[in-house]
Amino acid sequence: MKGLPQGRYTKEFREEAVKMVTEESISLPEAARRLSLPPSTLVIWVKAYKAGRLGEAGKTRRPLTEIEMELARTKKELVEVKMERDIFKKSSRVLCEGVAARYATMKELRLHYSLLLMRRVLSVSASGYYAWLDRPLSKWAREEARLEIEIKAAHRLQRPAGEDDPEEQDGQEIVRSIA
Repeated sequence: MKGLPQGRYTKEFREEAVKMVTEESISLPEAARRLSLPPSTLVIWVKAYKAGRLGEAGKTRRPLTEIEMELARTKKELVEVKMERDIFKKSSRVLCEGVAARYATMKELRLHYSLLLMRRVLSVSASGYYAWLDRPLSKWAREEARLEIEIKAAHRLQRPAGEDDPEEQDGQEIVRSIA
């Protein structure tokens, strides 16, 4: 997914964006988010402003038309909405459960979606999530894990010779009929 077409902003827009960071004391990532800009672009503009060359930035490119800018914003918004929808689909079972279940879902999906997006969709805080990651297992969870290991070991000892272990069948589904 492409963002806004590269480097096509008016001189006035660049000056106002830099003013937000330098004079209004808004953090650079926050200003970039408010303006729907890549933070790296805003960093370049601030550096150019401090060097006195902000007016030269972007002279080689034609400015975007309003329609092109609106189309790019709409495409970006559509991608975000689709990702939010996918997160809801995959995590709908945990929305009525506790916060720990939401954190576990975030941990499971963190390679596919940004944590920022998942935090917003699941209504949890970043500090709570990271504290949950560092928290040791509860006594109940440790006991549950220990019992699961013991049950599996007992199962392996009790099954007849030659019977395959269901967990070792590479995801093949085992259907057992009740007679």
